[in-house]
Amino acid sequence: MGEKAVVFLICLVLCFLRVQNLPLICSHCDCSNINATYTEVICQTDIKQYNTLLFENSTESNKTSNNDDVNSISDLSIKFNDLTVLSNVFRVDNVIRLDLRNNMISELADSVFNRLQKMETLILSQNNIEVLKPDVFKGQYMAGDLYPLKSLRTLILDQNKLHSLNADLFEHVEKIEYLSLARNPLEVIDTHTAIAITNLVNLKFLDLSYTQLSSIPKYFLHTPKYLKVLKLSGNSFTEVPRELAEAHSLETFEFNDNAIEELTNKNGFPKLPTIRVLHLCQMDSLTSIGPGSLANLTNLQELYVAGNPKLTRIDDAALSTPDAVGTMNTWPDIKKFYLNDNQISYINKSLLAHWESLVELDLLDNPWTCECENQWIVETLMPLYLKIDEEKAKAMKCAAPIEMIAYTFEELHERNYNMRCLDYYGAQPDRDAALIVGMLAGLLLGIPLVLFCIYSYKRQWFGYFDDSPASFSRRFYKRADDIYEY
Repeated sequence: MGEKAVVFLICLVLCFLRVQNLPLICSHCDCSNINATYTEVICQTDIKQYNTLLFENSTESNKTSNNDDVNSISDLSIKFNDLTVLSNVFRVDNVIRLDLRNNMISELADSVFNRLQKMETLILSQNNIEVLKPDVFKGQYMAGDLYPLKSLRTLILDQNKLHSLNADLFEHVEKIEYLSLARNPLEVIDTHTAIAITNLVNLKFLDLSYTQLSSIPKYFLHTPKYLKVLKLSGNSFTEVPRELAEAHSLETFEFNDNAIEELTNKNGFPKLPTIRVLHLCQMDSLTSIGPGSLANLTNLQELYVAGNPKLTRIDDAALSTPDAVGTMNTWPDIKKFYLNDNQISYINKSLLAHWESLVELDLLDNPWTCECENQWIVETLMPLYLKIDEEKAKAMKCAAPIEMIAYTFEELHERNYNMRCLDYYGAQPDRDAALIVGMLAGLLLGIPLVLFCIYSYKRQWFGYFDDSPASFSRRFYKRADDIYEY
């Protein structure tokens, strides 16, 4: 195909795009979900040659001939480009969601987003950002406000190199509701970072997962009174932070993959009546959840305790709260309960008050003991489990004792099986069967052997059993010809 033909085809494509009212950038990037009001554009090729389509040039006026093309874009993703420095102002005025992850960005100039007054979501994940200056988010002049990016509500900064935040970082974007700083090497929430975050009075979601934290500052959760979701997973906490009690509206708390060894009523959760969802998963050191450790979560509805390789015990009274007299307990009304992939062999029926209220349940991949301490699972829980999730219920297996490992709890339920109990001292007679058989066999073989020895002694078949004078003399004297030689 000749050069003229190629040029002609390109012109046809460009003309087609213009006829269809599509952005010119769609000739270089992937455009989808196209209609009169919405265009999603994903650019994963080198966009530097198309800078004039997306960015203002300092030598150009703010309005260019191609401005109408980019103004139809509402969702723009630019990924895997070597942008390094964002120095030119974005000119996609109508963009609602801007995704700039994986671009090796290390520096952003002031006011680079100031024209994006409709932008609600900004994603800067997986770059090399170490410092953010407040004027990065500086918007346009607005009477009575400080040059805001007035529509920005979601800011995602995870997987960068941020150690601290400027105290005034969010002065132009105070209406942010969703903030993610996950996987940044913060180590501590210093004063400047605390001020920056607490200035977001409308904050509802905060992700500080895998930021190397071991504590949070006092009163840190007091100011953002609308905060509903807090993620502190993957950090170095050795106890539940007491500062959680300062949260006003917290509903979901993720505390996975922390260094806690035992949860007790002393290092467990403070009073948090607003909490509805709790995640305690992938905690490699956690061995037990003790009495009262979760009792202050009086309105808990979803409990996820899964994938803890050393967790062997969850106490019967972990969730219950006794009254002042101690005669009556109260429990939260749990609806979803996940206890899978731990090392738990036994749970008491009194752990939850209303097992029949569950809508989701997972008890799989635990070494369940099929003894009478878990008889209630066979009789009471299994019919409920089969209704909630038949597949998981049928997969729940016995791991001990050895003679029961071929059975599932569902099979035992169908057979109305009564599992045996340990005796007072914890002995297991059925496991002593081999020893008993061995002792009986030894006894049966030993009796004839003893009788044979007695009979041999009486018959004096062996010299060692002969106590006559002649036999005694023979033991101590030898023949003369054995001593003297002639």
